[in-house]
Amino acid sequence: DGPLNDGLFMQAVPEGGAIPAGTELTVTIDAPPQAGSFEVAATRLDRTGSQLVTPLVGIVLIALLGGLVLNLMPCVLPVLALKLSAVIDAAGVGRRQMRLRFMSGAAGIICSFMLLAGGLAAVRIAGGTVGWGIQFQNPVFLVVMMVFIGLFALSLLDRVHIPVPAFAQRIGGGGGYLQDFFTGMLATILATPCSAPFVGTAVAAALSGGMLGHFIIFAAMGAGLAAPWLLVAAFPAAVALLPRPGRWMNWMKRVLALLLFGTVLWLATVLAAALAPSTGQQDQDGSGLAWQMWSPAALEDARAAGIPVFVDVTADWCITCKANKALVLDRDPVASVLSEAAAKGDIMLLQADWTRPDKDIAAFLASHGRYGIPFNIIYSDEVPNGLVLSELLQTSSVMAALETAGISSK
Repeated sequence: DGPLNDGLFMQAVPEGGAIPAGTELTVTIDAPPQAGSFEVAATRLDRTGSQLVTPLVGIVLIALLGGLVLNLMPCVLPVLALKLSAVIDAAGVGRRQMRLRFMSGAAGIICSFMLLAGGLAAVRIAGGTVGWGIQFQNPVFLVVMMVFIGLFALSLLDRVHIPVPAFAQRIGGGGGYLQDFFTGMLATILATPCSAPFVGTAVAAALSGGMLGHFIIFAAMGAGLAAPWLLVAAFPAAVALLPRPGRWMNWMKRVLALLLFGTVLWLATVLAAALAPSTGQQDQDGSGLAWQMWSPAALEDARAAGIPVFVDVTADWCITCKANKALVLDRDPVASVLSEAAAKGDIMLLQADWTRPDKDIAAFLASHGRYGIPFNIIYSDEVPNGLVLSELLQTSSVMAALETAGISSK
């Protein structure tokens, strides 16, 4: 009868570090008297150095796959424009030069990932907020990106010539190689507003683990995103399948420039949203869903009242978030189920806008092991700790998650 106190010897490897073997922990179990007993079989687990490395190897493979998937995400259009412009520019050169140019682009991608990793590592050490794509919360960054992308688009139309300093040409082996290098870096920056399957897992592992793993994981993501460049570098003869240089190249450059100008306009809308004063109200989207503004208190109050909650963390710069809304959340059957349940008071819809820096939202994401968006989670009595959805939503998976949380579509 009464409290039960006992010493337990255990070895565990939680996320973020390991408890040394043989550490003594005290566990207090306060329960009413119950008849019966239970037995716990003691086992010994010895983890060798190679076993401890295995999780990192798995995360590196996930990061590599995540970088590869980034090539297929909604933000692919401006990146695709850069890739195609590189192919067009290389169409009339020899194999060796073509191989070197695409390797330069791949090097720019990987280098930019390492610079991103270094910047995030510095912020981590300083105790600041870290996350995937948070540079798009900075108005200065947005303005600089608009200028650079606009100049790049004008250069495709031969309206602007960007001279390369002589010393840079000597370092880069020629203006073309250096331009390809910076094109690769620009492609990385344009890809970061997108989160993809596997990317969230890789970024979470990188930002919550040790510094060595941090840099290795980001390098693997860079290699995945650079895979198309590396593929062309490995098989330069594939470019020979393109038609011979001619008027079609000028038309293609105009199309690519149009895509990049569209990117500038999109960045302008993101900048306007970042600079606009906050109204303190959650705007209704076109779907008619009754989204309310997320806050730690609102979530806590709803959970204390036993009301199921659907939380959507989004931002104006998050292209994947907008794709999720357009293709899943704002379309039937998901939209009708959420709308009817919200109207009956069977669920509360909370939306957190991370367009601007917000420490509460960053802490909420980190509490679930996430450092990027989109992030969607459902709470209910059936899933009190929350049911996290995939970064790329599918109608079937969202409907299944709602059923699991006790929100019926009937």
